[in-house]
Amino acid sequence: RRYWIKGEQQGRMGGLISILTATDKKGSDIIVDFESSEPQTDEEREIHAAVAKVLDQGPDIVDELTKYDGCGEAIRKAITEPSDENADAAWTQVLPAVDQLKNFYDF
Repeated sequence: RRYWIKGEQQGRMGGLISILTATDKKGSDIIVDFESSEPQTDEEREIHAAVAKVLDQGPDIVDELTKYDGCGEAIRKAITEPSDENADAAWTQVLPAVDQLKNFYDF
């Protein structure tokens, strides 16, 4: 059997869960159309827009993560060979890295 979310359950949060927890679902196929689904209410449109905004950032975040080198070497050098020059070099690398790590965390 195939179930389409229609009628009372169509467009409602929990419609799929209601079908999944039904007691008469022996060997059923469940078809959910994610490709052409659209938010129906203002609240759903607001959530959809917020999620889309976050998901749109995903490829850029993954790209930045794969290229992230950190600044451990500059920090080690500033600690093992203390000098104003090494400390400045470490801070020059650490500050942008902290901002980048915050972006990763916020994502």
